Amino acid sequence: MPYQYKEFSNGTLEWGMDSPKPLPAFLRGNVPGCSSLISAWLRGLESADELVARWTADLPDEGFWWSPAEGTNSIGALLVHASYAARRLATFARGLPLPRELDRPATERFATGGETPAAVLEQFRAAMAETRAAMQALQPDDLETLRERLGQRVPALHLWHKIVEHTHEHVGQVITLRKLWNAENERLPAA
Repeated sequence: MPYQYKEFSNGTLEWGMDSPKPLPAFLRGNVPGCSSLISAWLRGLESADELVARWTADLPDEGFWWSPAEGTNSIGALLVHASYAARRLATFARGLPLPRELDRPATERFATGGETPAAVLEQFRAAMAETRAAMQALQPDDLETLRERLGQRVPALHLWHKIVEHTHEHVGQVITLRKLWNAENERLPAA
C-alpha cells in the first residue's frame, strides 16, 4: 500500500502506511504526460471533486437546497453554477462559440430546476471530468493563444486557471454551508 496521510480526531495529519486518507491532490505530483502547470490545474480539479464528495456525503435533500438567509445560495445552487461556469470558461479558453445551453443570462446561472442532489452532483462530476479532459489535451502553444473575454484579450491559460480558482471559491462556500447546516441541525431537538 502506498504512503498516505492519516487524519486524527484532533485534525492533525500523519504520513504513513495503511492509512485511510489518501495523499492530498496537490501532493500527488504531475499527471503523466502533462506539464507541471496543467498537472497543478488537474490536481486542483481532483481536489474540488473530492471535497464536494466529502462535504455532501450523507447530506439530506433539504440540506442540499438549504440556504442560511434570503439572498444566499444553497449547496445545490453553488454546484449548478460551478458546473455551468467551468463549461462556459472552457469554451472561451478553447476559442469556441458558446453553445445555446451555455449562453444564459447571469440571473439564470444559479437557478435550479428541481434537480435531485444526485443529478446535480453527477452534473458537477461530469463538468469537472470534461474540463480535465480538455486540459489534458492542451498543447503548449494553446496556453499562450490570445482569447477574448469581456472585451479583454488574454492568454488562454488565464481562463483555464480561472476555472480552477472559481471552482475552489465555490467549493469553499459548499464546505461553509455544510458546516452551518450541521450546526443548525445539531441545535434542533431529535424528532
